[in-house]
Amino acid sequence: MKVYSKINMKIYLEIIPTEQGSHADQLNECLNILDKKLLDKGINQSYIIKQSVFFSDNLNENSKKLIEQLKQVISNYYDGNIPPASIISQSPATSLIALEVVALDSSSNHYSIERKNYQDIIYTIINYTSHEELWIAGIWASSGNASFTELSENCLQLLEQILLSENYSLSDIVRQWNYIQDIYSIQNDGLSDFQNYQLFNDARAKYYNKYEWKSGYPAATGIGAASGGLIIDCLAIKPKTKLEIIPLKNPSQIDAHHYSDVKMFGATNLTHSLTKEKEVGTEYNSLSEGFNKVEVIHSNYPFSTPKFERAKIIKYGEYIEILVSGTASIKGEETVFISNPQQQTLVTIDNIQKLISSENLESHGLQHLSEQRSFQMVRVYIKNSDDAKVIKEICDKEYRHIAIIYLIADVCREDLLVEIEAVLTLTSNIPANF
Repeated sequence: MKVYSKINMKIYLEIIPTEQGSHADQLNECLNILDKKLLDKGINQSYIIKQSVFFSDNLNENSKKLIEQLKQVISNYYDGNIPPASIISQSPATSLIALEVVALDSSSNHYSIERKNYQDIIYTIINYTSHEELWIAGIWASSGNASFTELSENCLQLLEQILLSENYSLSDIVRQWNYIQDIYSIQNDGLSDFQNYQLFNDARAKYYNKYEWKSGYPAATGIGAASGGLIIDCLAIKPKTKLEIIPLKNPSQIDAHHYSDVKMFGATNLTHSLTKEKEVGTEYNSLSEGFNKVEVIHSNYPFSTPKFERAKIIKYGEYIEILVSGTASIKGEETVFISNPQQQTLVTIDNIQKLISSENLESHGLQHLSEQRSFQMVRVYIKNSDDAKVIKEICDKEYRHIAIIYLIADVCREDLLVEIEAVLTLTSNIPANF
């Protein structure tokens, strides 16, 4: 467990059960451990901002029934006063259940916290003197008979509605998590094949392009899940005074939203489609131009780039928080060290180090920085469970001062074997009025 400084007043807790038992048994154990950790910090359940429950689907149980059981365990624990929660079908590497909780520290009185509900989606609003935060978890659409495009648009529409109800917009999102069932699965619209991740990217771009993103797109993770359709969590921020939000670029990587068209996902008949549309006179962008906005070649072929930044900087006076997006073994826009989990992990860590280096931060206008980087949270997604041991050894050594949750999940490209996301802070003199 790691505690933020008073200005941000957040605690990240990563909890893994130690006992054997059913999913419900292990979740109950995690919640009992949570009780003790909250008590140690002098806080209670009302300080919890958001929680994520990760569960294994490996026992081939009915996932809907299992999710209902886990929801009941959570409801019993909170006696009905449940904070925002997501229940995500990603198998923890060493257990059936893992629990991640974000909570507020009680050591300052410079904020207020409120839980609210919109169409059964619970969210938290934290009001600081400098800004307001809105944390949403568990926006969900199940597969059923709907296409993945419909699932994506349903989730994004509900997300937009919640934000608008609180006088926010989509462009206020600074961090977003997108849990995508069968992320590599191919859908066919009768003309061509499309991957679920690409369909999500197209829907996201459709909604995002309604807004002006003055502070850049959100930091984000787009990651696979075994079941559950699509689940979206997010953090949105509305500044008042003395707060800056800055998109952070990686000198080793092309911005994902500037990827060339050849990196669009699942567009198996792209060249054929372009040729066909050119023949009938439809406007389109050439292959050399890429697709940096929502360029509709055909109503069925948007081919939108992933709309996220490598990280977002939240700057409170002299205090800096960095929200690192899901990061993988990509240089430029190419996957490197294909089929080598050890090297992919090392490249991923190196990408994060370059991202948060003083040199890179100074190039974004941040000066007189402390060299110390205090990691508050690290999540590691591992594609193949057989690679967990080697990846865990590397990450445990690199991030040895904090607890890490290791999850088995498909990464956004089929040749990527590991993805890491993080939250970290830079220590410096913190203004007393925050």
